[in-house]
Amino acid sequence: MTYADGQAASIYGQYPPLVNVSPKKGEWNSYDIFFEAPKFEGEKLVKPAVVTVVHNGVLVQHHREILGPAAHRRTGVYKAHGEEPLSLQDHGHPVRYRNIWIRRVKGSSGGEGRVHSIELRGGCRRIPESMRIAIIGTGYVGLTTGACLAAIGHEVTCLDNNPAKIETLRQGKVPIFEPFIEEILEEARERIHFTQSYAEAIPEADVVFIAVGTPSSPDGSPDLRYLREAAAAIGEHLGEGFTVVVNKSTVPIGSGNWVESLIRESRGGRNGKIEYAVASNPEFLREGSALHDSLYPDRIVVGADSPRAVDVMTNLYRPILEQSFTAPSYLRRPEGMAAAPLVTTDLASAELIKYAANAFLALKISYINEIGRLAEKVGADVTLVAKGMGLDARIGTRFLQAGLGWGGSCFAKDTAALVATAADYGLGMPIVSAARTVNQQQRERVVEKLLGS
Repeated sequence: MTYADGQAASIYGQYPPLVNVSPKKGEWNSYDIFFEAPKFEGEKLVKPAVVTVVHNGVLVQHHREILGPAAHRRTGVYKAHGEEPLSLQDHGHPVRYRNIWIRRVKGSSGGEGRVHSIELRGGCRRIPESMRIAIIGTGYVGLTTGACLAAIGHEVTCLDNNPAKIETLRQGKVPIFEPFIEEILEEARERIHFTQSYAEAIPEADVVFIAVGTPSSPDGSPDLRYLREAAAAIGEHLGEGFTVVVNKSTVPIGSGNWVESLIRESRGGRNGKIEYAVASNPEFLREGSALHDSLYPDRIVVGADSPRAVDVMTNLYRPILEQSFTAPSYLRRPEGMAAAPLVTTDLASAELIKYAANAFLALKISYINEIGRLAEKVGADVTLVAKGMGLDARIGTRFLQAGLGWGGSCFAKDTAALVATAADYGLGMPIVSAARTVNQQQRERVVEKLLGS
């Protein structure tokens, strides 16, 4: 849509507004947009433009963007670009504009300019700040995710087919151990609910997370029966409007497309006004630090083939990405943390990132254990070797502690799944396979040492 106005623009957003950019009657309320022209020295941009937006007399955002590149100056067309699109408001709901074009800006730099037209390309979407979230599965990942999303202001409904677990959670008791999870659930109790009913959780949800178990099959591949059941039930209960269905479980590469087809099949052509897209949002949680890892992540990965789904997920995580939420007293924000990185990818890349990351960490543990065996033979101290290695910024100190090897539910399952997936495509994974072998040998070696062999 293009909004034109030939009046002079106030360059510093002074009141009263001089430029009123108003959509057609009945579409949106009036916006007042102020534009300060950029300053150039030759072709070099030395001062960015400033765009200030006022909605019904109230300042919405003072938005500073570089308008360029300089080549566009000759044509009189400037495109606002950057990571953060201009954010407007419509009846209290944010409206995101991906591209903002300001055409034929005339006048001297630093003086009054004339806005011939302002064109908002890419359309606008209403995205509520507080979103309705459904999470299928109240295991470690599902419950932690639900607790954190409720804590930052979203309305969360957690669903599980285990009636005893749901009743326990409704009573305020937690079936898993994770430091501070009882405290965060208590603080967010008005925004988090528990149910066994898909009909209660799914139809009104903006985002549906699938966080069910994917245990290993005998051949190492993940057992996807629970994922299949969840996807089919989601398809049966989707409500009108646009919904993002998110794979939070660690799933094989290609599962996103499979889940999409399962949802489509379960609907049996009954689409109506229902729209949906599938995204991958892998978790990188450490047991014992899962809440900290959720609120203060090293990165958030979102994989989707739908730009609309990426927009929704970005808005969902915005309080964490911008670190704008109030940090709990028992989970203080790390010093110097001002934002969290967002990595957006296609579906397959996001699914592979999870496997690749866990396999690499498993490899580091197996490697230092292998070095430990050599250190023992030559009379070296493996803890000092690990310290000397880890201080190299390219290597890092984490996951370089020699010991029994890795266990738990993730590394064994994910490395086996990665090897199995590669085999499906006729590829070997010799490094990952070696890490698994070394890990098994390490356990046997510890037992032998305890028995005095």
